[in-house]
Amino acid sequence: MSVGPIQPTYSGGLDSGNTMDFPARAVFSGVSHTGKTPQIVLDDTQRLPWRRSTVSILNTTISLKRFRSRYCTGRYDLGTFEAKPCPTGQRLDSDSPSQCEACRRASGFNPAFYNVLSSELSESQQAYNAEPHNVYLAGFGAGLIKVGISSTRRMVKRWKEQGALAVCVVGCFPNAYEARHAEARISARLGIGETVSSAAKAAALANLVDFDSCLETLESSACAARDFMGAATPVTVTRLLESYCGEGVDLHVLKGMINIGTSSPLVFGGRVIAAIGDLLIADYRGGRICCSAARFESHFVEAAHTVPDINVPAHQLTLL
Repeated sequence: MSVGPIQPTYSGGLDSGNTMDFPARAVFSGVSHTGKTPQIVLDDTQRLPWRRSTVSILNTTISLKRFRSRYCTGRYDLGTFEAKPCPTGQRLDSDSPSQCEACRRASGFNPAFYNVLSSELSESQQAYNAEPHNVYLAGFGAGLIKVGISSTRRMVKRWKEQGALAVCVVGCFPNAYEARHAEARISARLGIGETVSSAAKAAALANLVDFDSCLETLESSACAARDFMGAATPVTVTRLLESYCGEGVDLHVLKGMINIGTSSPLVFGGRVIAAIGDLLIADYRGGRICCSAARFESHFVEAAHTVPDINVPAHQLTLL
């Protein structure tokens, strides 16, 4: 099932959407695709209530260092998709979800809504589930495709959050339940997964040879899904690639990029050239490196406009 936790619309903050100095003490609360370009979301922890910043990162030199300490990433409103920092700055255990119990209850979202009675869901989610939903196929390059659902009200934002390079809508439904039923049928019939890991997305980008062939594969799969569902509407491919990248960046520069997201303690940085979903991609000392921002989420971070020292073997960078 692909409906995961809804990623909110980040609002407010110190200087929303601008390149700016980073807070001296901050919790990393995600990547936002609600502006014209991708932004990282930082909660300034120097005093309560915490203040939220959304900082544009494309074509910017950054350094992010992750620490062990984890804190709640806050709560969001299912009606407006607006997010706010945790009002109490709750500290989390190392194995806890990214929200404290109070913020989770305030958000009121259950991704496995189809496994419980409607009366067991929050009133805000019952209203959200009653909205029109679409079923779509999302392509991530190198033949990697998934099926998913989203409310029509936040559909494009959902695609960008996942880092889809291109998307085709294959069905429109009056509510989340009918869309979920169609999603499950398409997945079972066509053998298309409902989830794709961040590591798989990074690998697909690093091995992408021909974007046009990826679009053709996506369109072919979408036609098969549409025919299976008996839909009469034509298949239209929506390209999203350009919304993730800095000016002049071509997908071919990502070929062979190194995923450093498995190292610990985790440090990432360089000149950011793209943020595809939660995958941060940077030029680093003559090569390209990437890392899932999820590795930083809810952690206390040290952020700066400098190039960090990262343990990337020199011979790997020279291979690019």
